[in-house]
Amino acid sequence: MEYSEDTEHIQCNYNNIQELLRVELKKSPERYSKPIYILPDIDDNVECQLEQELLNESKCNTENRIILIPYRLENSHWIGILIELQAAKQIIRAEYIDPVNRSSFVPDRLQKQLAKVYPSAVLQTKDLLKHNDRTHSAKLTIKNLLAAVENDQRPEMRQPYVNIPDGNETSTYSAESKSLHWQQSENTISKDGNDYRLAGLEQQLKNGLEKLNIPDVSLIPQKIQKIEVRIKKYDDERRIDDIEKEEKHLRELQELQKISELIYSESISRIPNKDNESNVNRTDKQGLASSSNIIALEKNKRLLHLNELREDFAAMPPCAEKSILELLEHFEQKLLENDPYSQEQNSVIEMLSKLNDQIKKQDLLSKEIQASLQNLNIAVNSGNMSSSVDILHDLKKKIRPLNVQDIQRLVSKAKKAAELIRDKDIILLVGETGSGKSTTIQFLAGSEMKDVQVEIEPGKFLDHITPIGLVKNPGLNNVTSSPFHKSETRYITPVTIQLKDILDSHETDVITLCDAPGFSDTAGVEVDIANSVGVIEALKRTKSVKILALSSYQSLGDRGEGIQRLAHILINMMHKIDDRLDAIIYAFTKYPEKKNINAVLTDIKNQKVNKDRFLRSDTAFVTVLSDMIDKTEGNGYKIDPIHGDRKILIKKLKRTKGIQYPKEVFQFSMSRETRTSIGNHVEKDKSSIICAMKHKNNELMIYYLNDLKTLHDLTKQSFVREAYESSIRWISDNINEYCTRIKRKFNRVLTSQDRLGEDDIREYKAAVEYLQHIQILKEHLGSFLLSPETLMQNIISKLCERSCALNKEDLYNPLVGVYLNNLRMLRNSFKELEIYYRNSCKEFDKRFYLLVQSARELILTNNFKQIAEIILSISSKV
Repeated sequence: MEYSEDTEHIQCNYNNIQELLRVELKKSPERYSKPIYILPDIDDNVECQLEQELLNESKCNTENRIILIPYRLENSHWIGILIELQAAKQIIRAEYIDPVNRSSFVPDRLQKQLAKVYPSAVLQTKDLLKHNDRTHSAKLTIKNLLAAVENDQRPEMRQPYVNIPDGNETSTYSAESKSLHWQQSENTISKDGNDYRLAGLEQQLKNGLEKLNIPDVSLIPQKIQKIEVRIKKYDDERRIDDIEKEEKHLRELQELQKISELIYSESISRIPNKDNESNVNRTDKQGLASSSNIIALEKNKRLLHLNELREDFAAMPPCAEKSILELLEHFEQKLLENDPYSQEQNSVIEMLSKLNDQIKKQDLLSKEIQASLQNLNIAVNSGNMSSSVDILHDLKKKIRPLNVQDIQRLVSKAKKAAELIRDKDIILLVGETGSGKSTTIQFLAGSEMKDVQVEIEPGKFLDHITPIGLVKNPGLNNVTSSPFHKSETRYITPVTIQLKDILDSHETDVITLCDAPGFSDTAGVEVDIANSVGVIEALKRTKSVKILALSSYQSLGDRGEGIQRLAHILINMMHKIDDRLDAIIYAFTKYPEKKNINAVLTDIKNQKVNKDRFLRSDTAFVTVLSDMIDKTEGNGYKIDPIHGDRKILIKKLKRTKGIQYPKEVFQFSMSRETRTSIGNHVEKDKSSIICAMKHKNNELMIYYLNDLKTLHDLTKQSFVREAYESSIRWISDNINEYCTRIKRKFNRVLTSQDRLGEDDIREYKAAVEYLQHIQILKEHLGSFLLSPETLMQNIISKLCERSCALNKEDLYNPLVGVYLNNLRMLRNSFKELEIYYRNSCKEFDKRFYLLVQSARELILTNNFKQIAEIILSISSKV
């Protein structure tokens, strides 16, 4: 439905969006198969207003219906909420539509109020029309709600939305937009219809690429990344007009990216299963898979990694670590073959020379690092970029064992995810990398899965089970899997499943599956720390937790090593695992169809464990293995994402009782390797602080102090806190010793019969300036940090002492001349002494005046002998 501009004349200031929506809906009531109820405008400042209005509405209406809710936040910022119900309180979907670009709105309050009336509802975001100016949000909220209603009248036709630029707005249309004539019959979509839709998408992508002068779709992620970097830069510089131009371009690129993903979904769904491989030309299948978005997604991840590299080294002062990151960024960008701004070879050689100098200056050179630098030079000179990248990563690990910035990013994302599962009953998937956690979630959430081959190198393929078709559950957008044996999940990701969509239409419950990174696995130390910090804290805030533990046949091992590792993952994250076994369900992935799981596990226990004293002593392993054997009698549940029945496992998960009071059960735990890495990193920080102090490199010193403090704030480890505090004391002591030494030397010269030299003053001034610069450490050292005023007060104090001593001496004493000369030189170097200099001059001028007066009195008494003695004395001393 198009929003009528005449509606604006009813109330141009949009004080009553409810009425404006009602006017529009009355124009074409025959278009809607369900009743539509519009709640009064909700004000975010009114406590629990949304909850109360929803409660009132639910008491009045019980049929299938749609509820529209205009919701005002603050500063003229409106959003729209759409809730679709299937009788009573059965939620089909609940969505909020925020029409403001780069909005910081977080829907926590909305979710809490919604859950009090509809406990199973999960509020999801939906992107439609957007604008940079929030004053347009009321108008766009009306348009968005009307568009959302029309789209929701045809649930079988729902598609992801595609952004299409429209002036200053971002108009968003369904992939079945009438203007493109992609709609099929209401009940079915024919093969011809699919072909026509795919052709339309491909033509739309081709037109968009030509319009934006982009030669290849694979370049889109990089262009998006570069624009985002520019927008951030322009935002810092407050270049509003440039930001708007870049954001418009960004929306166009994002539109093309989404169309590309739709094309991939359509294309991949046509790749035959491996079961039918004999009927398919293998070359055609490989061609389809090799051009699939799986490789494009890998490229996207590398582009995101490059962006993180740039963010990281942009925040660093000049140092060896920064140079390594800059070189990494250069070579990794080169490997993507899309960098027209890459540095020339001569520039790379200069950076390598700079890196060598920095490593030496920072006292980082060792035999291992020396060997790495030599290998790096060989790789660079031979043009081997892959080896250069590998060596640089290894070199970075040797210099900086941890990527603290990456840990911060992961923990931040985990904290955001924690809000989505707060006070909820969840199911946590646990298993090693490669056990199929992400694939299992996609399978259980109802995705149609297919086994395809992915070309990883020319002529080399990997089998990969991937979802096909359009994503029905928006929570799956953040769940990714890969054919490569590496962890794809780097932070906890919740996916809520409506059981009515899987089991029966009468089901009203939901289950929330949580995909989490593997604990202590190949994802790396940073992920292990983020798990220990972010994931465990997130689990503690849930209402209850069930564990779905996955064991992969590929990692089983002859002696049950895979189960042993799984057991230790479980025991490390929970207190008293023996008391939690009832909440653990085991499922098995990648097992041969005819393999009897119970027999395999029993054989491992009888033939391997019972005959091995070391394995028998591992009580956690034995406990979990015995529990597995008990729970797989009659054979265990094998997950077959392509042909399997997800209902069996979901019913089992539903019946299982979760762990209550998770806060008392889940514990902070890190592997020994992770703890060792943290210890090594801390020692590197301490050494780097000492070296930076030696070279008076304040920027580098605060960088390492910030690093230590951040690491302690994240891990709460006592040995990290002690290292941080001891570093602060060491810095403070060294500053105090330095200043004491400077003061003693200066004071000795100042009180001597010799005049101050320029070198003496220059050295003292350098100390004052050093204290001024080092005040950037104030947030760390606090009251322990000396102020530059300390050195200035020392000068004034010593000058006062000297002045008082000279007041007892005759004016013609030679030390008076030395004092005045020192004072003049100090005044020229320290503006702070100007007032003191003037006052001192006045004092001595007064004494000189009195001396002249005394001479006049002697003249009047004709005491020429005494006058002569005074004049001779002055002339001989001056």
